[in-house]
Amino acid sequence: MNRASHLSLSVALLSCALAASPEARASDKGVLDDILGNWLIAQGGLGSSVLVQNYEIQESVESDGKDHPVMELHIVRTRADHFRFEMSRPGSGTAVQAFDGRLGWQAQAQWGLGLTGNPASGVWVWQNDLLLALKTFRPPVTYRLLSPAIINGRSCIAAEVTDSAKNVGKVFFDRKTHQLLRLERPFAVGSTSLFAAEFDDFRRVNGLVIPFLVKAYVGKSAMIHRRSKITINPPVDETTFVLTTAQMQEAMNVNDVLNHHDASAGGGEALARIHTRVTRLSLEVLTTGTRTAETISQKLPNLILEELETPGMGREARGYDGTTGWVSSELQGYRPLKPAELAQLITDGSIHLVGRLGASFPFRKQVGERVVNGRPAVALALATMQGPAGTFYFDKGNGRLLRVGSPIVGDRTNSTESTVDFSDFRSVDGVEIPFVLIQTSPLIRAVSTIQSVENNAPLSDQIFRPRREE
Repeated sequence: MNRASHLSLSVALLSCALAASPEARASDKGVLDDILGNWLIAQGGLGSSVLVQNYEIQESVESDGKDHPVMELHIVRTRADHFRFEMSRPGSGTAVQAFDGRLGWQAQAQWGLGLTGNPASGVWVWQNDLLLALKTFRPPVTYRLLSPAIINGRSCIAAEVTDSAKNVGKVFFDRKTHQLLRLERPFAVGSTSLFAAEFDDFRRVNGLVIPFLVKAYVGKSAMIHRRSKITINPPVDETTFVLTTAQMQEAMNVNDVLNHHDASAGGGEALARIHTRVTRLSLEVLTTGTRTAETISQKLPNLILEELETPGMGREARGYDGTTGWVSSELQGYRPLKPAELAQLITDGSIHLVGRLGASFPFRKQVGERVVNGRPAVALALATMQGPAGTFYFDKGNGRLLRVGSPIVGDRTNSTESTVDFSDFRSVDGVEIPFVLIQTSPLIRAVSTIQSVENNAPLSDQIFRPRREE
């Protein structure tokens, strides 16, 4: 066994035994073994890393697009992967995401809170791990040398690695400094979706060499993390990771309502079979007699494209690719969606891809009970990271979603509400869908009638991306 098989890059912090495959041993021994060994030393060595019990990071996060405000992020995280993130954006206040070792949750003072289970395996939490580079692949790891590569203008030694979970990825080391400049790996075994991270601006903190600039790629979208301060082993009050009893009770009550809705829509097994959906509708504005043909394409986890064609007004498309919300029309061209408009688009998507409300709206709170079209209903206020989506009214008896009431975009007082009522429920592939939607506001009354629904249609991620050229 060669020297690389004895390197430890631990899942806790630094422990990953590397062993060259027999066919690659001859070429790897003089190159990769030396690079990997020197890289460990450059990080401060095993002795420095095991002293890290917790850490605190202050950073700003920005998208690679120009349509998103910079987010300020404060991270407190423990060696056991318990954490609290505080995220602030202009105009959106501060949202908190936390995990206490048993339960994950997200909260925003005005919009409510929601339970998330264990979010530690999510890409967002993963990319915010200070020791991401050392915890990406499960030991033992085998590797083979690849052709030299250039990363951000630097010559690199590259290797393909395969870990014990059969994840196959790549690592790129700076030929001169032996720092890890880039890693790539799939989201999961067999997945075609790629996660990648690039590291730069290395500084020494408490004996560890840590990148203060991290660019995380999810597919073709990038999040840029610019760290301003890192503290190793600060005092940590883990009670801030835990919900109060009252918060927990409300969150559980809200979950009961959402679970009842999921059951009414067909149940978890039927809903889990749906990964994409294409819905074709006819829309008639009764107040003007205008008729519009609409196609809504959706793909998990949150991609949506609405395409409309109205005689005399041309075509318009609105979309969200997981990073950017946008609208493009023949009459007015392209522009990014405002936060309230994006929240409305996500609401539209959750209506047509039923059973996904919990995933679509991380912030939730109870509003009380109402009567909707003669039926007793339970009302929940739901919100995305972009802002409030509206009030959702669920039939208290059968769990169906009866109505969504949303503040009209542009009404600064939020006092004018547009409502959408649902009826004519039918089963498609075991999932119940409302085929008639009636929208009412002070200005219009419109009826949307579903013409067809196609589940699990093949949809490329490309169709959801901004159409700036139109």
